[in-house]
Amino acid sequence: MSEHRTEHAALDPRPPRDGWSLLWRASPLALAPQRLLIAFFAAIALMVVGSVFDSIAGDVPDLGHGVFATLSGSLIRGVGATAQGLVRLDLARASNGFAEGMIYAPIALVRLAPWRCVLLLAVLLPVWTLFGGAISRSVVMDAARGHAVSVPESIAYALSRSAALLGSYLLPLGLIAMCAGLLWVFGAVLLTLPGVDIAGGVLYGVALLVGLALSLLSLGLAVGFPLLIPAVAADSADITDAFQRAYAYLIERPFSLLVWAVALIAQGAAGVFITALVVTTAVNWSADLTGAAEAGLAGDARLFAPLPEHDGLEGTTGVAAGAIGVWERAAVALIGAHALSFFFAASSLVYLRVRRACDGQAIEDVWPRITAVESVRRGDMEAIADTHDA
Repeated sequence: MSEHRTEHAALDPRPPRDGWSLLWRASPLALAPQRLLIAFFAAIALMVVGSVFDSIAGDVPDLGHGVFATLSGSLIRGVGATAQGLVRLDLARASNGFAEGMIYAPIALVRLAPWRCVLLLAVLLPVWTLFGGAISRSVVMDAARGHAVSVPESIAYALSRSAALLGSYLLPLGLIAMCAGLLWVFGAVLLTLPGVDIAGGVLYGVALLVGLALSLLSLGLAVGFPLLIPAVAADSADITDAFQRAYAYLIERPFSLLVWAVALIAQGAAGVFITALVVTTAVNWSADLTGAAEAGLAGDARLFAPLPEHDGLEGTTGVAAGAIGVWERAAVALIGAHALSFFFAASSLVYLRVRRACDGQAIEDVWPRITAVESVRRGDMEAIADTHDA
């Protein structure tokens, strides 16, 4: 039997699927045309929904911009600073840019406009989970079994599991909101009325326990949310199972996840930097060579910066500038598509690897499970024996 398995492994055309070799496949998998196409649709959908939200909600006081524009701007600056720092081997700039653009600025925005941020999350989350589930499903099937999943098949799977995909985020968010609500009620009832505040002081240990749960849930969601969608995409997990898997893996292998995350951030930042350089150069060269830049219709794009507004043009010239601006923004959306595709590809590969490390579950063991007939076709005699024993 061992000779048969060795021969079968030698004939297997698929690349290695375990260890670091699995994680280094994040960029090639992210750049596959079908996944880039899904990610492009996702980037456009997020931009449209976010822009409509800003137009309805208006600008945030003291900022002069809407919540989505401010948040997307900080994320773009964070990705740009991280990418440029890594390409220039300036680790201090990369880490500072990542922390400022991806962590501190979003937190400051939440503190400044909490309810607007909650509403923005509510309208963006269905788009994020649907397209993310489609990309993740395509990645896990390719990485685990070498199956190329078409765009319609990926989206169909995500639609069939949309409740679990969305619920995997809503469950921890709901628990966080519940803990925060309990603390507010505790303070409003037991710490404001004379006499009753004595009971509040005596029972304050309960508030501390709820605060501890709030802290752990928030930290777990902030760090472990990339594992939620892959849990549904790879194992067809339900809401609670996806939540339990993500938090359990985070608790069991925090150091491993940190090391893998740093390596993948470096890999992804370098790839996004190259994509941004190519797209920005294409936008500027097209404007220069067609004469659109001289006419003030297009061009002047910079790395990881919003496209300039070509306003003040009237008549047909203004219409032409507007149409060109749409095409330029579609081109720039390719940068966001690459970033989104890489994020979900990397998250899916990390999930498969940490699942193997924690549960001993084989990389190729994804939903639907391999049947005995499929095992015969693969030459996997041990799988047949396991099926018979079960």
